[in-house]
Amino acid sequence: IDRMTVAEWAGRGALRPLDDVAEEYGIKSSDYQPEVWRGSVFNGRLYAIPSHFNITCSLFWNRRMYKEAGLNPNAPPRTWDQMLDYIKKLTKKDDRGNIIQAGFGFGYYALLYVLGWQMKSDWIANEKRATINRPENVQALEFIKKMYDAQGGRELYDKFASGVALPPNLDLFTFEKVAMIRGASYNHIYYTVWAPKLDYGQAPFPIPKGGKYANIVGGRGWTIPNGIKGERLEAAKKLVAWMGLKGGLFVWEAATHYPARLDDLRKLQAGDPKLWELPSIVPEGAAYKTVPSIVKTKLKVQLKEAIEYARQRPVMPVSAYMYDQLTRAWEDVTYGRMSAKDALDRAQRDVQKALDEFWARYK
Repeated sequence: IDRMTVAEWAGRGALRPLDDVAEEYGIKSSDYQPEVWRGSVFNGRLYAIPSHFNITCSLFWNRRMYKEAGLNPNAPPRTWDQMLDYIKKLTKKDDRGNIIQAGFGFGYYALLYVLGWQMKSDWIANEKRATINRPENVQALEFIKKMYDAQGGRELYDKFASGVALPPNLDLFTFEKVAMIRGASYNHIYYTVWAPKLDYGQAPFPIPKGGKYANIVGGRGWTIPNGIKGERLEAAKKLVAWMGLKGGLFVWEAATHYPARLDDLRKLQAGDPKLWELPSIVPEGAAYKTVPSIVKTKLKVQLKEAIEYARQRPVMPVSAYMYDQLTRAWEDVTYGRMSAKDALDRAQRDVQKALDEFWARYK
């Protein structure tokens, strides 16, 4: 299951603690990427054993579109102010004022977490207290609205985006409809297969003045539902232990998600050629027999980012509810229905209420 939801399912009593499995099979927190492990623990107990992770929030930009706009194709925006300037320059409209090329492509609400972290803020203090409406988080949400406004506003952007039919797993960036997008590590292989002529760059997402770089450690963990007994339980223990100890490289080779074990990560960093062959996600008969060197470089850069400044999304027993409330705030602010402060004040009130209710009944 998605590690973002591990604490929530554990809090509901749906998951079996795995501390005994970890002890039996020698699975230790020190052997794993720290943020990945942190997302597997709730209230001091282990509920998921990680095998892999991904990086979900870097900046990708189209070099051809940069050239056409008179921008240096090798120099992405580094600050929020530059980002807004680039979005304006890269947005194209027809004679009727409709967007035909967007400066930035939306669709990933978790970007808001990253922007708050960039402001040196956080969204929770601990598993029991939310800090959603901090002034820095309000500024982060205001910046989201500014990115829409730089292209003509939310309604105009939605009209543009809804007019493009997208196949599964592909996005507006694949078809060169947007000049910039937040990009994930798994996108690289999709672009390699489905848009081999796409010329794009990758860099950390722009930061505010005085801010710091941030990214998201995504991915899933292996869990055992409560109620499994007997032979099935023993088989489940063996499976989750094997995935935690050995499965990371198999997931990497199948779908370019980074292995969670530090030993396996170091093998990737060392450039082991056997680990950099084309993943099996590529259809039989595809043009490439190995990952192009430029894709390898991008993956290695994101791998470095993961260790340096990527974080697990907030670990708390109402995480999905919190994400829904932040999505609601994003919608109300970008459509001009509420101020960012009012929207996050509401989210803080509702999420904290849900937290208080949870801990009042949790045993």
